[in-house]
Amino acid sequence: MPWFSLPRIRIGIVALASLVAGAACAAPPIAWQTRWSDAVFTQAAKEHRLVLLDLHAVWCHWCHVMDETTYVDPEVVRLIGKNYVAVSVDADSDPDLTSRYGNWGWPATIVLAANGTEIVKRLPPAAADGVHAAGHHRRSNPGSLGPGRGSDR
Repeated sequence: MPWFSLPRIRIGIVALASLVAGAACAAPPIAWQTRWSDAVFTQAAKEHRLVLLDLHAVWCHWCHVMDETTYVDPEVVRLIGKNYVAVSVDADSDPDLTSRYGNWGWPATIVLAANGTEIVKRLPPAAADGVHAAGHHRRSNPGSLGPGRGSDR
């Protein structure tokens, strides 16, 4: 059978259509920032969002589990994209963050208000619950999350 036969072309078209449809339906990944800086909090204040810090280590098994399960869950991706400025920092690259949150273990998931106030600190598997809890806290207490937080959300 030649390479351009009708059955092979049909199979190729179906395979290509499946790939395109799958890519179109897949949720976009989390838009992680990789630098921990004051600019993160400025952005959060400007956009009236919280800051989600994912402090991980490349050698950490549970960090990879979070990446492969929690952070690909469509609902978690949606919530983070809507409510948070997401920052993912390798603990080995930032000793100051590691000394501040290293006692929590890995990965550490911290939710902060735009003014830097820590709202939630969690470890897996409760980290996803922390995303939901902080969102609930924000909806229930919009004025408690720092200056400029009104009932606009």
